[in-house]
Amino acid sequence: MSWFRRRSRSSVSRSERDDVIRATLLDVLEGAFERAEERLSALLQSDSSDVKLYLALAHLYRERGQVGRAIRIHQNVLLRRDLPRSERTSALSALAADFRRGGFRRRSIEVYEEVLSREPRNRAALRALVALLTEELEYPRAISAARRLARLDRHSGKTDEAALLVAMARAAHKEGRSEHALKALRRALRRDPDNLDGVVLLAQLELERGRNRAALSAWRKAVALGGDATPAQVFSGMEASFATLGRSRRYQDTLRRLLERSGTSAQIRIALARTMIVTGAIEDAITELRRVLDAEPSNLDARVALGRILIAEHRGPDALKEFEELLTVLDTGRPSAEEGAGQ
Repeated sequence: MSWFRRRSRSSVSRSERDDVIRATLLDVLEGAFERAEERLSALLQSDSSDVKLYLALAHLYRERGQVGRAIRIHQNVLLRRDLPRSERTSALSALAADFRRGGFRRRSIEVYEEVLSREPRNRAALRALVALLTEELEYPRAISAARRLARLDRHSGKTDEAALLVAMARAAHKEGRSEHALKALRRALRRDPDNLDGVVLLAQLELERGRNRAALSAWRKAVALGGDATPAQVFSGMEASFATLGRSRRYQDTLRRLLERSGTSAQIRIALARTMIVTGAIEDAITELRRVLDAEPSNLDARVALGRILIAEHRGPDALKEFEELLTVLDTGRPSAEEGAGQ
């Protein structure tokens, strides 16, 4: 680049400029960020009027984690009075991204809102605003932004809005505001009745309120919706609801019926095996867990449960074999020493 340094204070032809930009792009793709920075800085010495080069340099700083330098560049660009409207909007969007990357969420929100005041249909700004407002627990404003985005994308947005309402309900529940949580949750499930997180939370709230039949109904629906992705808390919650109603034996019958409907649900089989252990049907429990492992050898929940049963039953050799299999599964999913060093 010595030729470029010698000419940095003089004019650079368009072809030379394009060559430098292409070389800079290759540097970025190769991860040679310092060299890319050097090229851009030198190019700016020859032509400080090109705003896009400043934006590119600031973006490079942000990607390298040098957020303060990126912010300063964007703020300086925004001080220019001759800045075209489109480039001012681009600089504002980039500044908002800087603040977000640096953890200054409130500042980022303010700048994104300024971007939207200039460009109400800016989808990227709306998406970022929804995420930031959610992180700040400002759910009503997040929902409003999500609705605007849905209108732009020409879809109902009901599932996205439901997810935000479930998050609002969860936050209210953690703060002990159960009535507010229930109100938000009902709104969520009106918009998306099949929101699994919402159905699980509804079951928890109903259980806390002593409405065990309503809780059971929600637990059953959660299992139907979740299948093998059903959270373990659903089965423990269902068991608690049956126990509170004095119908613990019916929990196992319910699991059997659910298994008949789903056919091969590993989660239901594991839950069923656990009830069999409680009732003393150890061999039946082992059979159910082995069925899971025949279909899914890497199912950790089933393998751990089976190992514990075998230990409790003093079947040392069988238990040792199961835990050796468990270690094999864990090692298979773990990166090697060389892979770990490269990450």
